Amino acid sequence: MAKHGGNIEKFKRKYGYYPLDFSSNISCLGMPGGVKNALMDAAGKAVGYPDPECYLLREAIASYVSGVVGDQVFPEQIYCGNGAADLIYRLVYAIKPIKALLPVPSFLEYEAALQQVDCEIIYYETKAKNQFRIQEDILDAITDGVEMVFITQPNNPTGAFCDMHLLHDIMHRCSDVGARLVVDECFMEFVREPAEHTMLPCIIDNNLVILKSFTKAYGMAGVRLGYLVTRDEMLIDIVKRVGAPWSVSSLAQAAGIAALHEDEFIGNLGELVAEDRAKLEDGLRELGLRVIPGEANYVLFYTRKKDFKKKLEERGILIRTCIDYRGLGTGWYRVAVRKAEDNSKLLAAIKEVM
Repeated sequence: MAKHGGNIEKFKRKYGYYPLDFSSNISCLGMPGGVKNALMDAAGKAVGYPDPECYLLREAIASYVSGVVGDQVFPEQIYCGNGAADLIYRLVYAIKPIKALLPVPSFLEYEAALQQVDCEIIYYETKAKNQFRIQEDILDAITDGVEMVFITQPNNPTGAFCDMHLLHDIMHRCSDVGARLVVDECFMEFVREPAEHTMLPCIIDNNLVILKSFTKAYGMAGVRLGYLVTRDEMLIDIVKRVGAPWSVSSLAQAAGIAALHEDEFIGNLGELVAEDRAKLEDGLRELGLRVIPGEANYVLFYTRKKDFKKKLEERGILIRTCIDYRGLGTGWYRVAVRKAEDNSKLLAAIKEVM
């Protein structure tokens, strides 16, 4: 099972209090008020089963995506799941690829899901000298027989974008060899000018699947809600059948519909994160850490300091070790971008540790 950050309950059991959590990359703004209200209103109806088709939610998502794409996207081209991880496993179970290409380091659940179907995984290793950004030689790795390719925009845990011209070339190369391209955009709401980086306008390509999540940007990690968009309705039909029914609760459906109306909340998020991330990156560099510049709401860095994570934990701060990420290992860590006062506390604690 892939490991993740954010296990604050485990910390509390050990120390008796809740930590300042930088290990989980959830929005520093928390959950919007409109989403909280929707959850409370929906609680009274939770006695009944949720709509297994998530029709009202898919209708709302289709309307939102159509506005981004500039062309009509239908509810039948949307599938909702119990978070993005649920959708990753469903996609892999539906396609059952014999061979897949996976840039690394990347989100651990891609590899975990592919391993469950005994897929041969071809690893494309990004390099620290290139700030872990995908290079053009990835096109040479997309060969006949590759049936699935995962790309994350921006990548987790590096925060790096794949150049859009290259990403379009990757999409066309996947089409040429018959590979399914899955672009994970779960952190897109945290970046400046997301419209310049999204692949949603390319969704007309049947080989393209785009993953989105409400978890991070809307502070809904405990609610669990994500969705995929694809023109391939036959694929969606298979995805429906490879998992359990009622995977999206009525509360999650209500929260998702409400979140899509939080334009002002989400519109300010990218700018806020960019400003605070830049200050955090500068602070980490000043403390002698090797920082990988990124575009998301987290920062990847390296230090040789022994027991670095443990010493911060003893000071009430959780960070994400990246030792379990293929292509990283000992000495690499990821921290979320939180509010300015929290980021200052993190820097002060690191200064003590160093």
